[in-house]
Amino acid sequence: MLIEIAVFVAGATLYLQAPGIIRAAGQRSQQRGNHRQAYHHFLRAGSLLPPIKLFAEFRSAVTTQAALAAYNAGMGDEATRLAKKAIETSPDTKRRMVAHSALALGYGATGNLKEQRTHWEQALTLAEALGDKTSIAQYGVGIAGSQYKQGELIEAIAASERAEDADPSSASLALSVKAECLRKMGRYSEAIVVLQKAQVTVPLPIEFWENRKQSTLLLAMAANYIEEGNAQAGMKAVTAARTGFGDDARLQLLCDAAEANSLGLSGETDKASVLIHKVLGGLEVLTDDLAMHETCLDFVGKAALNAGNPAQALQLFGRLLNIAASPVDLPDVYFWIGECHIRLGNEDEARKALVKATQFDFESVYTRRAAMRLTELDSEQK
Repeated sequence: MLIEIAVFVAGATLYLQAPGIIRAAGQRSQQRGNHRQAYHHFLRAGSLLPPIKLFAEFRSAVTTQAALAAYNAGMGDEATRLAKKAIETSPDTKRRMVAHSALALGYGATGNLKEQRTHWEQALTLAEALGDKTSIAQYGVGIAGSQYKQGELIEAIAASERAEDADPSSASLALSVKAECLRKMGRYSEAIVVLQKAQVTVPLPIEFWENRKQSTLLLAMAANYIEEGNAQAGMKAVTAARTGFGDDARLQLLCDAAEANSLGLSGETDKASVLIHKVLGGLEVLTDDLAMHETCLDFVGKAALNAGNPAQALQLFGRLLNIAASPVDLPDVYFWIGECHIRLGNEDEARKALVKATQFDFESVYTRRAAMRLTELDSEQK
C-alpha cells in the first residue's frame, strides 16, 4: 500500500499544468486532498468534449487523471475501468504509457498482481521506446514493487537500486521499495536509514505532492519503529505524517490505523480500542480498495492483540487472510493468527498457523519468528 501511494504521488504531477476550467477545478480539488470531487471534475471535463480526433489528446489526459483520482479516492475498480478507456483512446505513445501506469495502480488496489505487473512492464516498454529516462526509472520501480509483493525481495532490492542510480527524480520511489523489502526481512534499522535517505532526495516540483511524499515516508518509518518495538518513535512519526496528508480522509484513516498500533504497543488500550473502531468503520466505505484494507487490518489486528483482545485480533487477521493478495504478507498473517491462538489457549490451531508461516521460500522475518515460536511450544511440552 505505501509503495502505491509513493508511485501515485510521482505520476500524478504529469498533468497538473494542463488547461481547461473544469479540469483546473479538478486539479484544485486534488491539491486539497478531495480526490472524489476531483474524479467527478475530470469526468465532466472529458464528457463536454465532442467525440472528434482534435480533442483526443485532451480527452485521454483527463480520463487518465480521473483514473488516478479514482485510485487515490479508494475506487480501485473505477480506476482500472478508466485507465483501460484511456489506453484505448490514447492518440500517442506518451499518453498510452501514462495510462498503462495508471492501470497498474488500479490493478494493485484491487489485488490483481499479475495484471499489475503486466501493465508496469508495458508502461516501461513504451518509456524505453520514447527514451524517457525518468519514466523508465519510475516504471522500473513499479516492477520492483510487484516483485516485492510476490516475495521476490532480493530481486526487488536490486531493481530499486538500479532505478535509484538511473534517475535522481525517481530515487525516493526506489528507496521506498528497498525499505519495504528490508522491513519484511526484519532489518528495521537499515530500512529507517534508507527512508531517511529518501527524505532528502530531489523534491517534487509541486509542494502539495512533495508534502505527501514526505508523509508517506514518515508513515513507512512509523511501521518500522513499531515493528522493532519503539512505540514512542512510531507515534511521533505518525503524528508528523498527518500534516502532509491534510484533509485526505483515506490517508488519515491509514494514520489512525498506525496510531492504534502504536497505542496498543505502549499499553494505552482504551485509546487503541477507540481508533480500532474508527478504522473499521472507515474501511466499510472503501469497499474496492483492497490495498488499504490490507494495510489497515494489519495495523489494527496488531493493535487489538497488544491491547489484550486476542479474540478481536484473530477475527481481524482472519479477515486479512481472506483478502490478502500479496504473497509477501502471508507469513506475517499466519504468524499473528498463530500468536492469537496461543493467547486464547488454542495450541493445536496455533501450531497449524505457525507451520504455514514457515512454508514460504522467500526471506521473511516472520518465517523465522514462527519457527522460533514452534520451538518454544515444543520446549514447553517437555
